[in-house]
Amino acid sequence: MIPSSSLFIAGHRLAGLPFPPPPPAARAKAAAGVSRFTRDGHPVLALRGELDLCTAPALTRALRAHLDRCPPGTIGLDLSAVTFCDCAGLGPLLAAREHGAVGGRRLRAGPMSPAAARILGLTNTGALFMVDDATTRPSRRPTE
Repeated sequence: MIPSSSLFIAGHRLAGLPFPPPPPAARAKAAAGVSRFTRDGHPVLALRGELDLCTAPALTRALRAHLDRCPPGTIGLDLSAVTFCDCAGLGPLLAAREHGAVGGRRLRAGPMSPAAARILGLTNTGALFMVDDATTRPSRRPTE
């Protein structure tokens, strides 16, 4: 019988302490990144990897740093290499939109992966990134 003062999960004793950190392999897999380049004379921020609770703080800092280096105007947001995005991963995108607006920058989502299109469609936030509804509408699986 488990003592009432302790809780054991997967061999770890939890007594008001946080879960142990994920192993290095899990952290590397979840790593998200941002790069900045120019396409047709306009700045583009390209995101890659998993956008979730683990990567949100670093992603927020990276997006702010890149946005601060971009001139006012429309900035492309390439989401084609995003492999996973949940609501926690959407937070940095929304924060970047707000941060950019202060400096006269507008984010326009361009090519996007199914994961990115799905979260923008489900949360009805695609229009905030100048994306039309058809782009973010989740696709349905074909019926058999």
